[in-house]
Amino acid sequence: MAQDDRILLEQWSKRGDGEAFRALASRYSGVVYAACRRILGNRPDAEDVAQECFEALATAGTKPGAYVGAWLHRVATYHAIGHMRSEARRKQRELQYATARPQEANVEWKDVYEYVDQAIDDLPDKLRLPLIAHYLEGQSKESVGQSLGISRQLADYRIQQGLQRVRSSLRRKGIYAGAALLAGLMEANAAEAVPATFAAKLGKIALAGPGTSTPMAAYAARKLSSILRQPL
Repeated sequence: MAQDDRILLEQWSKRGDGEAFRALASRYSGVVYAACRRILGNRPDAEDVAQECFEALATAGTKPGAYVGAWLHRVATYHAIGHMRSEARRKQRELQYATARPQEANVEWKDVYEYVDQAIDDLPDKLRLPLIAHYLEGQSKESVGQSLGISRQLADYRIQQGLQRVRSSLRRKGIYAGAALLAGLMEANAAEAVPATFAAKLGKIALAGPGTSTPMAAYAARKLSSILRQPL
């Protein structure tokens, strides 16, 4: 999968191959849209921010590197959190979690969405890449191992280690979720079907070509410049 992504990126950036971009968008639009919707909590904002993420990909050339899905998850998380409520309200929610008695059974994705995605983004690549590929992209552990050039057993180990790191990050914010519960929440809120309007917008990006400058592309590039300088 990673090698295929690299080829598609080169076809897009060097030849403006719209079909190559459409292939990447089809492969990862569900992951990006789902991450944005988890964090933002509503479909219209999620669609707008997800579109900006693909505008960023369209102008990034080959910079995302081989693992486009993980790069796009980072972009989506960063950008969606930028649209979230004010920092004061986020801190107030953290305080409420920290002072409340832990009740694992009551943890729901809507309560922890932004923190989970942020915790995933903070993982080292060796843990982040397999975790995203398995839980958010829906790849089997065998497929994850093949795409990363490691054994299935090592892929499984790194996925479990990543899961534990995410749990530890949540606990530091006063959010308590068992490994099985967290894994279930992640699987239930992974990639999803994107709205037809969003799919149509992705098609327009592919038609415009990588060299096309639009107000949306310029905005996305400004907002995500720090991420675009950090290829995977």
